Amino acid sequence: MAAFFEFIAQHAWWIAFVGCVLEGELVLVICGMAIMRGLASPGPILLSGYLGAMSGDLLVFAFGHRASAQRVWHWRWLNQRRLDMKESILKRPRLTILIMRFQVGLRTISWLALAKNELDPRVFRGTLLWVNALWVGFVLGLTAITSPILEWMVALWAEVLKPFWG
Repeated sequence: MAAFFEFIAQHAWWIAFVGCVLEGELVLVICGMAIMRGLASPGPILLSGYLGAMSGDLLVFAFGHRASAQRVWHWRWLNQRRLDMKESILKRPRLTILIMRFQVGLRTISWLALAKNELDPRVFRGTLLWVNALWVGFVLGLTAITSPILEWMVALWAEVLKPFWG
């Protein structure tokens, strides 16, 4: 087990990048364990995971856009009836991307569906950047807000439970 975590510590940023390109949430859990054990620093791993997820999303969308232009949609699970969402996608493309971005396990098929329904790649790239920036802002803001509250709650509970501890 020590050799496994040593390998993770040496290659954590690269593993996080590849795992997030391929939608590997298990990879993030493993890298998180390495961070908790002090074998890797969280900054590079989070950054590489973020860049990996962005790269994966852009690659899948580019593949879908190219395949849509070449009419390569002959797979049964990607047929016209199942992915014909063109009206709803083109009516509110940014909201659709915002909703689809955080569906675990459905990112790949969602980006293929968006590309198949002829969403403009510039709209996709721009919205994806804003959605991810929004997510980073949410996480950092939540951390900034909850950190003092968490310290206050721990201090309160310590005072409340002090008589029971002796």
